[in-house]
Amino acid sequence: MWYLSKELVALVFFDKSVTLATKRKMVNSLEKVPNKATMKRTKFDLRLTEKKELDDFVSKNTLQLLKKLQLPQQFLSNDPASWAD
Repeated sequence: MWYLSKELVALVFFDKSVTLATKRKMVNSLEKVPNKATMKRTKFDLRLTEKKELDDFVSKNTLQLLKKLQLPQQFLSNDPASWAD
């Protein structure tokens, strides 16, 4: 999964192969304040990453990609099952 960064993980919202349950967890995680320790680049430890889920990479900073691309964010207040294709 090449989009595992604090901002690029937002692309998962548009990925049809990701379950609705995962997208719901991700939306809930948008309220998380980013951990300062994880904001800096660190070595990528695949063993630790394998135990994480996509919502573990989501925080308030994830919305930055949508803002940079000038994409609406209102859809995030609706259940992912109602999002348009």
